[in-house]
Amino acid sequence: MMRTLLTGFACLVLIVSTAWGDGFNSVHSPNGTVVWGAGQGGRIWQSVDGGATWVNVSQGTNDLFCVYTLGSNVWVVGDAGIYFASNDGGSSWISATLGGGEDLRAIVFADNQTGWIAGRNGLVLKTTNAGATWNTLVTGVTENLNAITFVNTQSAFAAGDNATVIETTDGGSTWNSKSPVLTSKNLTGIGVNGSMLVVTGLDGESYKSTNSGTTWLPLDLATDSHSDVNAVFVQDANTIFFVGGGGYIRKSTDGGASFQYGVHSLHATLSDVYFYNAQN
Repeated sequence: MMRTLLTGFACLVLIVSTAWGDGFNSVHSPNGTVVWGAGQGGRIWQSVDGGATWVNVSQGTNDLFCVYTLGSNVWVVGDAGIYFASNDGGSSWISATLGGGEDLRAIVFADNQTGWIAGRNGLVLKTTNAGATWNTLVTGVTENLNAITFVNTQSAFAAGDNATVIETTDGGSTWNSKSPVLTSKNLTGIGVNGSMLVVTGLDGESYKSTNSGTTWLPLDLATDSHSDVNAVFVQDANTIFFVGGGGYIRKSTDGGASFQYGVHSLHATLSDVYFYNAQN
């Protein structure tokens, strides 16, 4: 059964992990109306009405962990290096195995040409031709990288196991450690807006930097159950959204000093959160 996207906090988009049912591991939208989701067993779904109805356009059988879209371009990555791409809104697809078959956990595009993929064993791939070809970058780390985000085509951050955070400011030629020294937990989410950088991870841990990772402060998310915080979206310097295990939802409008609680009836794992603009 297809699960409906939850809404709240002004059209906040959340997704239910397929570890608990037929939901999504990732969701993304190019315009706030067309929405794409990706999940276990090759599941890819498209909505053209903001999530009210869905069409199944699944590809293959590999578990899929991330989808990213710009205009009519759609990119999806998953287990065993699987990569799918469409440049016509999902009417046709190409597929490839990237990164030597390593599991691919996250994909983002800074513009229609420049994209990044993060995966196991410190893997980061980059394209400068809309995904036609991908080059492996030397990151200097071997930890699994679970999330990646960008500031622009030259600057990006990735986060992963053992509190790994790395940054490039030269398009991926070199990477520097920005890891918080306050934890050794695996990190599962990362979000950036200007110099504001937030990471989230296992057991309810989250950290904030206001200087692009030079220094960090812990965020008290008030998670008595220590739920894993799977994803974060930094909308601006003050507004931050968090989602995680057990239906966990938090919103801060003061840069993490205090939090609002999302009230809903779903208690499955929430895996991702994304805003196209300030309202949806």
